[in-house]
Amino acid sequence: MMFRAPRALALAAALLLAACEKIPSTPVADGGVDIPSGGPVQALGPGGLEWFGYATGVDDDWSLNGTESYANFGWVVTSEDTSSTWVTQRANAAAGRGMKVIVELGKILWCGTDFVVLCPDYAARWASWRRRNSSVLTPDTVLAFVIRDEPFHWGVSPAQYEAAAQLVKNTYPEWAKIVLIEALYKVENPASDFNTDRIVQTVDLVGVAAYDIHPDTSSVFRRAIDNLKVRFNGRKRIYVGDGFWSAASHPRMGGLDAMGAVAQRWFLAAQRDPEAVLLGFFIWERVPPYTTSRDFPPPVLLEHTKIGREITGRRRSQHYQPTGRLAAVTNDGYVRGWACDPDAAWGEVVRVDVYNNGQLVASGLADRDSANVEVIPACRSGNRRNFWISLPGTIGRQVTVVAHDLDSGSATLPTTPWVKVAWVQTSAATWGPPNTLTAAGWARNGSGGVQLQWRDATTASALTTTSYAAEVALGDASWSNTVPVSNYCHNYQVRAVYSGVTSPIASFWGQNSGYCNEKARVIWIQPSSTAGIGSPGSLVVAGEATGAPAGTLVSMWYRDLTANGAWIKRSNEAGTDPNGIWLNDIPNADYTHRYAVYAKYDVITTSTCTYAGTSSITWC
Repeated sequence: MMFRAPRALALAAALLLAACEKIPSTPVADGGVDIPSGGPVQALGPGGLEWFGYATGVDDDWSLNGTESYANFGWVVTSEDTSSTWVTQRANAAAGRGMKVIVELGKILWCGTDFVVLCPDYAARWASWRRRNSSVLTPDTVLAFVIRDEPFHWGVSPAQYEAAAQLVKNTYPEWAKIVLIEALYKVENPASDFNTDRIVQTVDLVGVAAYDIHPDTSSVFRRAIDNLKVRFNGRKRIYVGDGFWSAASHPRMGGLDAMGAVAQRWFLAAQRDPEAVLLGFFIWERVPPYTTSRDFPPPVLLEHTKIGREITGRRRSQHYQPTGRLAAVTNDGYVRGWACDPDAAWGEVVRVDVYNNGQLVASGLADRDSANVEVIPACRSGNRRNFWISLPGTIGRQVTVVAHDLDSGSATLPTTPWVKVAWVQTSAATWGPPNTLTAAGWARNGSGGVQLQWRDATTASALTTTSYAAEVALGDASWSNTVPVSNYCHNYQVRAVYSGVTSPIASFWGQNSGYCNEKARVIWIQPSSTAGIGSPGSLVVAGEATGAPAGTLVSMWYRDLTANGAWIKRSNEAGTDPNGIWLNDIPNADYTHRYAVYAKYDVITTSTCTYAGTSSITWC
């Protein structure tokens, strides 16, 4: 049925072996008939359809939570380990929701590459596995057994398949049902071993695995179904709906949204067959790079939900109230958060209304991906529960979000106070007292004012909190506050604190601000004897440094290039005169050697100047 890779589109062998068979067999070209647009699902007419579900749809509880209102079976794959109780765990979880399981035995009974050879000890392996899982191997829990998925597509011997099927059937002769699902091209082709070899007889339900076709108009598919009716006369039939998609695997299906109409076509095809008892979609679990059923957009999954409820008669429970949270109102005018009805099926999403200062201003759906989170626990299921709603005009400081139940009622979502520093600039460029920085931003859904916390990142100072708390404007939720610093060449980190919530850090980059006026350079280097100053035997270094706060000193480094010496920081730091001139020296210098020199003045590092070793002045 459901776990095979298209030969032209096969995934890596590791994935194939990990799931025994995980992606469908090769699509069959069939003329490219257009898929009709979506519409209401027709009511279930005369026929025997009573089962609906997904391959691997019961592998975890949050998937069960999301499908129990419309599915009544799931497909479980055994592992190679005969002592594994995986099937027991998942069958019990499904039974707790009134669902049964189809158990695929591919890795228990079959060995070798791709599990296509009947294990020499297959009977012993079956008995060992059966003992470990005996508590769930009952007609109340197990709907049917799959001996091996698409066996003849993968080259399984018909005689070996029949032997394995008889073993399972004879173990539970009163209730065990055997499912045989084969690839479309094998069933449709009269010359294939599926049709020429009549050894296989131990079968109760038969079906075709076919993808990228239109099942109610495909002549290839109709021939395959007609052949099943003849080949296995009197057996019930199951239909495998197309529940995976990629542009490469479905070149004729259109975009992903078209998969809702595809689901309808599979439902109609099964509905028209009086011997059809089950419609199952391949596949539920995530199998990159394909988009599988659990990741279909909500409108597509809603079609699955309608179909499942028509077939099974199941309905959504009404045990929970809607829930969610308002996370933020962004400065570019969006309300963000999450909301859901925990009773909802996987693809069902709730409407969210947004009120600003008591007035309804916007509505939208909580139908966005939940930021790569598999499931929001409070929602119980679903991976599309986030909302991101655009707001018109100016947004005040009080925003309320109401989530609506899928049946009735509503709930106001709890809010989280939110604050952001939009920018930090000099007061000269914006507003505020002279020789300060001004920080501004937005704050919503809290109380009180906005305080600033800041630090000089250049000097790695400790965090300082301002005593003043800025008022939040009622009209647009804006605020501004002051950082009491005047050195515009330094880098500063600023964050805001509002109603117990702290914003992310915003930074002021001093040297790139356009307001940093610090300058420094080395002017010349010469022997003290020619300079007329400095200690005997030294090289005197002169430079210029301006723009830093009063009292800022100049540090100097030098190295003897001729002797390949290391960089040495001069122990004394130089001050500047009223004209910004500074002096320092290199003690005990060899005037015939070359020396490299540079200086640092607050945040400015000068270019390196090299004394030429000529016992005379070197201009820089």
